[in-house]
Amino acid sequence: MRDKLAQLDPAERDRVEDAATVLRRARAGVLLPLTVTERTTS
Repeated sequence: MRDKLAQLDPAERDRVEDAATVLRRARAGVLLPLTVTERTTS
């Protein structure tokens, strides 16, 4: 896995690492900030 991460460009690697951090927090039961959006009706 580290070899694959090393092959990614820096921006993509940052996105993968950010996603991994979110998943670790979710698995640990840490509350994640949620964004409220308006619901549209069609």
